[in-house]
Amino acid sequence: MIVKNLDPYRPTLSFKLLFTTIMMGVFCGIPVLIFYCWASYFHYVNSSTGDYNYLLISCTALTAILLSILIICIKQRKQRNLFLNHFKKVGFFEPLKCDECKTITGSHYAGIDIKNGILLVIAHTNTSMRTLFVPKDYLVMGFDMNSFTSAELQGRRLTIYTGKPDIPFVIVEHKHAPALFERLSAMRNRNYRYENSVPGFVEHHARRIADENNLNLVMSRFN
Repeated sequence: MIVKNLDPYRPTLSFKLLFTTIMMGVFCGIPVLIFYCWASYFHYVNSSTGDYNYLLISCTALTAILLSILIICIKQRKQRNLFLNHFKKVGFFEPLKCDECKTITGSHYAGIDIKNGILLVIAHTNTSMRTLFVPKDYLVMGFDMNSFTSAELQGRRLTIYTGKPDIPFVIVEHKHAPALFERLSAMRNRNYRYENSVPGFVEHHARRIADENNLNLVMSRFN
C-alpha cells in the first residue's frame, strides 16, 4: 500500500487528453460500430459471396471496447466494496439503502448512517493515465456530524466541505443527492455521542484494507 498526498482535483494533461479521446470513442464510436455490425450482418446475409470479414472485424472491435469498460467498472465496484462491506460488517456503519448514493461504474460512493450519525465517502481518484485503466487509488473519508464544516447542494451535486486545506471538499453527484443533503442537514441538528473518533476509525481501517488488497490511499496531510 502507498499513502498518497496529492491534489485529487487536478488530473494530468495526458490524462485529460486520453480521457477525452476515450469518451469520444465511447459515445461516438460505439453507436457507429453497432450500426456497422447491423449493416454488415445484412450485407453478409444477402451477399452471394458470403464475405463476413467486415462483420467479424466490427463485432470484435465492439466487443473488445464494451468488455474493457465492463472489466474496469467491475473492478472499481469490487474494490469500493472492500472498504464499504468492512465498515458495515463490523457494525460501525449501518445505512439504509435509501441513504446511499452509488455510481454505476463503482467509482464513487456516499452514504449516511442516521442512527449513528456518520457520513462515509469512498471515491476512486482519476488523476493519471495509469489509474484510468488500473484503478488502485482511493479516497476514503469518514465524518461525524462535527468533523466537517458544511455541505452545499446545487441541483444533483452535493459538495461536502471537509475543513482540510489539501482536500477541502468532496463531491457527490447523484440523483439521490438532494435527499441525502436534506437528511444530512437534519442530522446536524441532532446531538450524537461518539465513543471513538469517526475520521480516525475510518482512516485506521482503510489503511489496513488497502494494505491487504494492494490498493493505494489518497489521504489528507492534516489529520
